[in-house]
Amino acid sequence: MKKIILLPLMALALAISPVAFADKMCPCMDIQKMEKELNLTADQKNKIMEIRKQAKEQMKATWEQMKALHQQKKELVRSEKMDQAKLDELVNQKKELMASMMKTKIMTQHQIYNVLDENQKEKFAAMMDKWEQKKMEKMEKMKNMEDDSDDETDE
Repeated sequence: MKKIILLPLMALALAISPVAFADKMCPCMDIQKMEKELNLTADQKNKIMEIRKQAKEQMKATWEQMKALHQQKKELVRSEKMDQAKLDELVNQKKELMASMMKTKIMTQHQIYNVLDENQKEKFAAMMDKWEQKKMEKMEKMKNMEDDSDDETDE
C-alpha cells in the first residue's frame, strides 16, 4: 500500500523539482554563485541574465501546461471508467513537456557556457559536475528510502 502511494509522489516530486527549484539547484541558474566563482564581467553577467530570463519564460509556459495536464490526470483517476486512449494521450503529453523542459535546460546551459572564456568554462564544467554528483546522491537517497519502505511493507 505504501509503495502505491510513495511512487507517484516521488515521480511528481522529480517532475516538478526542475521547474519549482531551478534557481536553487543548477549552478547555471544561480547568477550570484556564478558571478562569484567564475569572476564574471558585467557584460557576461548581463548576457547570462538575459539567457536565464528567456529560459524562465519558456519554462513558465511549459509549467502552465504541466499544471493543466495534472488536472486532467486527476479527472481521469476519479472517473468511473478508465479511458485508455485518454491515459495514453496524457502520458504522451507529459513526455513531450518533460522533453521540452530538458531541451530548454540544456540549451540554457549551452548558451551560458558559450558566454564564458576558456578558464571560466573549465570552472563552470567543474561546478556542473559537482552539482550532478549531488543530484545523483539525492536520487540515490530517495531510492534507498523507497527500498526501506518496501522492506517495511514486506514484513
